[in-house]
Amino acid sequence: MLAAEGRFQPPSVEPNSPLAELDYALRWHAAAYRDVLVHEAQRLGVQHVRGAVTAIALREDGGIDRIQVDGADEGIQADLYVDCAGPRGTLLAQLPEARWHSWRRFLPIRGVQFGQPGASALALEDAIAVSPVGWRSELAGRDGTQAVLAMVEGTTHDAVRAALGAESAEFVLLDPGRLKQAWIGNVVALGDAAAAFEPLAWLNLDLAHRQLALLLELLPGREPDPRERDEFNRRAGLMADRVRDLLGMHYAAPGAAHLAASGEALERSPELALALDQYHRRGRLPFFEEMPLETQECSALLEALGHEAGIGAISLASDPREGEAARQAFAAKAATALDAVPPYGMWLRQVLDA
Repeated sequence: MLAAEGRFQPPSVEPNSPLAELDYALRWHAAAYRDVLVHEAQRLGVQHVRGAVTAIALREDGGIDRIQVDGADEGIQADLYVDCAGPRGTLLAQLPEARWHSWRRFLPIRGVQFGQPGASALALEDAIAVSPVGWRSELAGRDGTQAVLAMVEGTTHDAVRAALGAESAEFVLLDPGRLKQAWIGNVVALGDAAAAFEPLAWLNLDLAHRQLALLLELLPGREPDPRERDEFNRRAGLMADRVRDLLGMHYAAPGAAHLAASGEALERSPELALALDQYHRRGRLPFFEEMPLETQECSALLEALGHEAGIGAISLASDPREGEAARQAFAAKAATALDAVPPYGMWLRQVLDA
């Protein structure tokens, strides 16, 4: 409600404040985020060489023995190689054991068109809407408002121009799917190097963060333990598959049925089929390991996408007056918060002037 009214303030530490329960999201500035990570790594003693990988020497028993990077005088030899090279998968894709698990029958998007950035704007929410050819996202930021169109196969240039609403910039082909094993030998792939999918709901960076946290949890010694590797592959695969299912919730929405190729319904995993069945019939969602969102967040997403929620036994047994009292209490809390919070621009000027 605060975002819809263009108002912002950090959560309050006062116990009775209506702002004490707020939990804000972050909007990432990719270039600045990368620079911060490089600076922090260098502060900890990590050497940084910026350049493309020009040669890879494989080990006879599997994995990588050495890589050559443009700009480095000598080859780089390591106990563990972490592939964060994005969809190119520069390192792990070179291993003969690497296999790709396609999601083409689950997800319809085959390309992403980025627009030329427009004027910079202050906004507290990203706008995402279904279009005749896919999904259009509009992201405000200090470098300008960025329009992104994720489109189905066969979209014409005229349709792209009409749906994007901005001058075209970079175009990226998309083959949705994930690696069957993201850790092979002494090479482990994270994020976009391990899974490819459209930037709908911007789950790409979140997946990279969660897989990195998992790798740190299972971080091996000089020689990776096969059990650590197997557990990473199991959980990292689940993380990627649950992202696929979360995206599938969007394409199962009533307003997105036209995005299925040639009018054929997209396939659904058993987990997604169960989740939609339970939500439509009983208004609840089962628990699935490694979901990127909490159960309540998934319920809110399904409601926002237009899915009809069923009424379960617990709801039927509850007193409707209790629900009405809770709604009134929340409305009062929200009204108090709106009165106490300044417009985003005013708050930002106060912070910058401080």
